[in-house]
Amino acid sequence: MLLSDQGNAWWIAQRLVPMWRRVVLSLALATLSGLLSTIDPLLMCRLIDIELPRHETLRALLLVIAIASCLLGRFAFLFMSMYTNFSIQQDVGQALRIAMLEQLNRLSAYYHESTPTGEKQSRLEGDVDNISELGADITSVSTRSLVFFIANVIVMVRLNTYITLLIIPFLAIFVWIRSYFRSPMQHRADRAQKESGRASSVLCEYLSAVPQLQLLCAEKLMVENTQSV
Repeated sequence: MLLSDQGNAWWIAQRLVPMWRRVVLSLALATLSGLLSTIDPLLMCRLIDIELPRHETLRALLLVIAIASCLLGRFAFLFMSMYTNFSIQQDVGQALRIAMLEQLNRLSAYYHESTPTGEKQSRLEGDVDNISELGADITSVSTRSLVFFIANVIVMVRLNTYITLLIIPFLAIFVWIRSYFRSPMQHRADRAQKESGRASSVLCEYLSAVPQLQLLCAEKLMVENTQSV
């Protein structure tokens, strides 16, 4: 499974190489968004614990402006990162569809006769969308999560080391639960994807054969067969 995951990650990385500038931009925006999310509580803590009790009006006002700026900047960087990811997703999806169409043109007539049209359509639509979305989001989301986690751990250690140490057992439990349920969840996801492709294939074949079914007065029978899928 590890080798398979590494191979999939390398394959996705190769698809992202032509648009590496936008990937780097998305990573930078995601990092800035994560850093601003961490600075915000520190400023709030200083405002409540230090400046307000001392009645430092000017410093308190500056901290309020800084907190508001962090909030606005965080959402601004997040939205720009999401927009960049969306453009990457569209380009990756378009490139994958073109590559799949070229591959379909090279396949034999036996493959096209034995494979339902809906199955191929499902791969061109649903699977390509999932792959392109994963490829566009995985780098920025992973980077933002990593920055957010590390920065928050540093902040928590600075605020209260004892409470931070209490979280370690829960992190270990989380890692164990994730590793325990990963295999069955992945198996069920693969099975659901396969069944979804089969259902899409049946629906596509049904829609393409509606005129013939009407001529044969077999609409009700076909609907019953479709419901059993």
